[in-house]
Amino acid sequence: MYFSLGVKARKEDFYNMEAELRRLLEELSNPLTRMIVIKGVRRVGKSSLLRVALSESGLPHLLLDLRAVGPPCSETFYDAFSRNLSALVEKAQSLRSVLSKISGLEVVGFRVELTKREISTISELLKVLDDWSSRRGRPLILAFDEAQDLRFVRGADKLLAHIYDYLQNIKLVLAGSEVGILDRLLGHEAPQSPLFGRAYAEI
Repeated sequence: MYFSLGVKARKEDFYNMEAELRRLLEELSNPLTRMIVIKGVRRVGKSSLLRVALSESGLPHLLLDLRAVGPPCSETFYDAFSRNLSALVEKAQSLRSVLSKISGLEVVGFRVELTKREISTISELLKVLDDWSSRRGRPLILAFDEAQDLRFVRGADKLLAHIYDYLQNIKLVLAGSEVGILDRLLGHEAPQSPLFGRAYAEI
């Protein structure tokens, strides 16, 4: 039997983390869970766990791998957002007309491009996605792989806090391998942090 060492996206290719997968699926479907945090060193299977769970959940999602398109920086963040929005529009074509009304977005066919690369554009976009999810009666999952790299995106921590507090139809998932840095992003023992005091499920 051939075993791939790469990141898995299908349950049939996924082994040894069945308990974590069950727990993650439970939290994704729990309406009271606002944020899920997946911690672990590199190569332990976090990325596969996240991708398999999103696939199995059947929920619409944006999965931003912050290291997939280059070194961590704001441009990486916006590139990942554009790419994942395009994939979501291809699966949920009703979004095309909704997104085309947003200033700073260009929608051509199934391709979505952020022409105004600012946190304010992302904030407006997520408000529209929150309304869309509310009408559908299903949450949208906004997931970040290597989430500690959000520290390189100006205003990202405030954006996450805004999503947590106000966009009730968007659920956050943060997966990270640099646990100390991820904890600082989450505001551990830092009352001045935007995310300080926000409850989350940890896997």
